[in-house]
Amino acid sequence: MADDVPATILRIRENARNVREDIDRLRGMPQFAEDDDAAYLGTAWGSLADHDRDAIIQPPKPEMLPAREIVERAHGVSAAHDSEHA
Repeated sequence: MADDVPATILRIRENARNVREDIDRLRGMPQFAEDDDAAYLGTAWGSLADHDRDAIIQPPKPEMLPAREIVERAHGVSAAHDSEHA
């Protein structure tokens, strides 16, 4: 299954690239007024938003203190680990 994830991500990236190319091609198509083919209104997709994205800023996660039992267990494991390597 681990080998499927990179292949899936690469496939999604390739599909997104193909769609972006199609949109860029369609963006350059001319748009004319419905009742007058000589009235050029600009590109058909002139108002399409840019594909660059801003970062999503999130507040920091609240600090959680571990339960007393977890801290005691972690100190016990740490002490045992230190005595083995001393």
